[in-house]
Amino acid sequence: MRFSFSLIILSACLLLLSCGNTPTHAPETAQAASSPSYSSPTTAKDDSFPVGVVIPKVICQADPSQSYALYLPKSYRKGKKYPVLFFFDSHAAGSLPLTKYDVLADRYGFIIACSNNSKNSLDVNTIIRITSTFLDDVTGRLPVDPANMFVGGFSGGARVAIGVVLQDPRIHGVIANSAGFDPSREPLRKDVCFVGLVGSEDFNLTEMKNTQLALNSAGVTNDLLIFNGKHEWAPAADMDKAFLLFTLEGIRAKRMARNDSIVNASFAADEREANKLLAGKGDVLTRYAACHLMNVYYTGIKPVEKYARLEQSFTGPSYTAARQQEEVMAQKEQNEQQNYAREFQEKDIPWWTAEINRLNKECNTTPDKEKRSYDKRTLAYLSLVAFMNANAALKQDALSQAEAYLTLYKLIDPPNSEWAYLFACVAMRKNDPASATSYLDQAVKLGFTDLDRARNQPEFQPLVNDPKFNEVLAKIKA
Repeated sequence: MRFSFSLIILSACLLLLSCGNTPTHAPETAQAASSPSYSSPTTAKDDSFPVGVVIPKVICQADPSQSYALYLPKSYRKGKKYPVLFFFDSHAAGSLPLTKYDVLADRYGFIIACSNNSKNSLDVNTIIRITSTFLDDVTGRLPVDPANMFVGGFSGGARVAIGVVLQDPRIHGVIANSAGFDPSREPLRKDVCFVGLVGSEDFNLTEMKNTQLALNSAGVTNDLLIFNGKHEWAPAADMDKAFLLFTLEGIRAKRMARNDSIVNASFAADEREANKLLAGKGDVLTRYAACHLMNVYYTGIKPVEKYARLEQSFTGPSYTAARQQEEVMAQKEQNEQQNYAREFQEKDIPWWTAEINRLNKECNTTPDKEKRSYDKRTLAYLSLVAFMNANAALKQDALSQAEAYLTLYKLIDPPNSEWAYLFACVAMRKNDPASATSYLDQAVKLGFTDLDRARNQPEFQPLVNDPKFNEVLAKIKA
């Protein structure tokens, strides 16, 4: 069977939505501290929230339908103002980044909060309303330092964070985890610091590299941190660099008081790593990056003149050739992704089965680390395209096409719960509640945790009194 279904989400739209509608490729779960919800009809005192514990739900005063997770650092004291970092998760999992990065909030003395409402697939007006209510509630109820406000997000949430910093002059820094943008179309202010984080197996790696190059050309202070991983929130050890750069930029701009214990310890560790890389046998781009990091982070704070000279020395013909080769490989990867997107419309299941088996075999057997990461990014991209096509077909009630794309989705990304969840939706459209419940149960076994989504899914409304359906929902609650 060939896939002839006509879709509107290819090429430019695919780039725009590549993170905005992406299902999680590995279940993201986090155990929040067992704290109650907090709300107040008027105002809240500085000490009304517990310190050093993730509060999973603080209800917004202006709109009780909205809430956010909150973490106050252990150093939190009444009468002092604190830097704040507003997070946005692509699945509205407010507690998730806070449980990952609470140790960083403690180290750097930041208040961190994450919306429980901002998520993928919302319209622009809804996102504006959510972000405005979220920021207003935190700044109105907590002792936030207005000179040190930052935003960050993952995937579609990173795009929300970028949108906020482009519109809100109070924001001085943005963390974009697994999603970039085009600074030539939407330039950042020069007083904004940009930190990108992306996994080596993330299908958005090329986009993030292009964002960094454009920001470098625009003279915007930025760093790109590539961690060993896929399309996911960065490990705390890598996210630490974002908190550090925000802090150092705050010191440079005299918005933050200098903390010598943090400055000295981070400088010593980064200098050791830079010298190690410079003394090794790494390529010219690795050596350049080691010097560039020292200059971006510590100029004006620590003596880094030698790194400035070394960085300049690496910008000769060998550096230019290496950059050009990197650009060639990036273009090759983009071209291959576009070809695969077209082949979703042209190739049949046997062809895709052979192609997916080939990619998986290469991933498992190649000794070339870069090739392995390349193939994993390709598989992640194919998972995304399968999801988007299946979702679009389902929205247009093209059930046979949706089933075909979901068959590919399962083949490409079997651990992902989304294919099973969408198969359950298709089954209900076909008036097959038994199959729907079975598929939903599979989704839960694969890590599906969004209870509200399952409860509110229109296709599942006829099952609200079905015992087997409610047994599956109980597993999600558990």
